[in-house]
Amino acid sequence: MPAAGPAEPAAANREQAASHVEPVSPQPAADEIRKEFTAFMETAQAKLDQGQFDEVHRVLTSWYGDPRLTAAESSQLTELLDQIAGSVIYSRSPNEFAQAYTVKPGDTLQTIAQTCDVPWQLLAKINGIADPQNLQPGQQLKILPGRFDAVIDLGRMEMTLMLQGHYAGRFPIGIGQDRQDLEGIYQVRDKVVNPTYDGRDGVVDADDPRNPLGERWIGLGDKVGIHGTNDPQNVGQTRSNGSVCLKARDIDDVYDILSVGSRVVIRR
Repeated sequence: MPAAGPAEPAAANREQAASHVEPVSPQPAADEIRKEFTAFMETAQAKLDQGQFDEVHRVLTSWYGDPRLTAAESSQLTELLDQIAGSVIYSRSPNEFAQAYTVKPGDTLQTIAQTCDVPWQLLAKINGIADPQNLQPGQQLKILPGRFDAVIDLGRMEMTLMLQGHYAGRFPIGIGQDRQDLEGIYQVRDKVVNPTYDGRDGVVDADDPRNPLGERWIGLGDKVGIHGTNDPQNVGQTRSNGSVCLKARDIDDVYDILSVGSRVVIRR
């Protein structure tokens, strides 16, 4: 059997050597990404001052979700993206991304929306149209190149909308307990106003204030859906019934943005 004595000096030597290891300096790659991001944000602000919203929107989107960004950088990026998406996508002003359309005789908002593959309710909101049946020939509308898609991050409790690969807004979510295996790739299959709940606690009628789905349901199949809630405190929590819930105002917006056929990715 080997003697145990010689091992002690070897261990001591290793400890002594370890105590003299020089601290490792930050990787150059991390320093470079800080400089690159700072320079980019400065350039983006200069372009925004020149009114180049479309170009900045496109490039900012390419940075969105980049794991190399710090929490502060990611927050700075998304705050600016939220503002730009509001101008580029949801304002009435046409741009390189969203086109102008001249209403023709016989057009309805529904037929125009079908050609864009977006809900007519969204076009009504963007263009400030109170009566979708009362379009006038020659009227100018802003139309979008649909359709919208969504990415739901269960870990971050957030849903991000995308339009043709461009960032289109984000919403806080809550996670229901009807299903434990929500992760997957889905398509919107149906949309229901005032849905009936049929889940683990039985059936709750549409107009019942106890209905955990609220007033909107965007069905993804297999009893998975994006919906409202009867308790706003459920958003940001994992405690409600249903699947993925949003606050009342947010689900109203998302209901009018996503189309049947929209792609929805749920991940953690």
